[in-house]
Amino acid sequence: MAEELTFSHFPFLAELGLTEENDGCFDGENWGGSGPVFTSYNPATGLPIARIRTVRDAGKSSGSLAGWLVGWLTISCELVCVIVVTIGLARRL
Repeated sequence: MAEELTFSHFPFLAELGLTEENDGCFDGENWGGSGPVFTSYNPATGLPIARIRTVRDAGKSSGSLAGWLVGWLTISCELVCVIVVTIGLARRL
């Protein structure tokens, strides 16, 4: 029997576009998942929050990652620092 999820206790998750069951793989364009389903747990309480569908064939996703990585490695270290700092500041707001 599946555990009862506590997703409804966290309304901000729905505001982020998440549901009780989510696709767990992004290929650069779309979210997908065709593999086993895993449960995500709240690290503070140990209670189940949501379920995530994994991907069976990660080939398309890893190909997208390889293309993105080439682009990332071609920009300057200074620009990488600016991007990382900007992301960090945005997460703190």
